[in-house]
Amino acid sequence: MFEPITEEILAIADNAVIWYYDPAQGIPEDERFFADLSQMQLFVIPVTAKFIYQDNPARTVEFQYAIDHHIPVLPLMQEPGLEQDFNRVCGDLQFLDKYAAQTDPTTLPYEDKLKKFLSSVLVSDELARRVRAAFDAYIFLSYRKKDRAYAQQIMRLIHASEFCRDIAIWYDEFLTPG
Repeated sequence: MFEPITEEILAIADNAVIWYYDPAQGIPEDERFFADLSQMQLFVIPVTAKFIYQDNPARTVEFQYAIDHHIPVLPLMQEPGLEQDFNRVCGDLQFLDKYAAQTDPTTLPYEDKLKKFLSSVLVSDELARRVRAAFDAYIFLSYRKKDRAYAQQIMRLIHASEFCRDIAIWYDEFLTPG
C-alpha cells in the first residue's frame, strides 16, 4: 500500500523524504521514534477500513501524535465509501479521495489536488535556497542516531544565544541525495 503512495508523492515532490516503519515489526515506542515523528513536515495517512475500524498504531499513536503536535496531516482515502466513518472517528479533516471522480465527474483530478496540497505544505527548493541565504554561517552537526536527543539539545542551546541566531545547523535529517 505504501509504495504506490510513495510513488505519487515523489512524482510531485521529488525532494521529499518519505519515512515509514514496517508494522509487522511492531511500533517502536522509544524516544527516538517520537523524535523522528517530531521532525515530520507532513503526515500522510492511507485511510482504509482497517485504519478506521480496528485499533492500530497508525491511528492511535502516529495520527494522534500529529494532531497533538500540530503537524499537518493528509489523509488519503484508499477505499471508496469511508468518508463519513473517517470523519466520525478522526474528526472533520480535509482528505483526498482517489474515488471522488467516480461519483462526481466534475471534481478536480486527484493528482491535481495532491500536487496543490503538497506544494502548500512542503518547503520548495526555492524557499529552502532563500532560507539558507538568510544565514551568516553554517554548522554541520554529526552525531550517532542513538544520540539524536542530545544533538537536538545542543541545537537549542546554540540558537538560544543571541550571537548564534544567524547560524544554520544542518544534520542528517536535512541531507538530500546527490
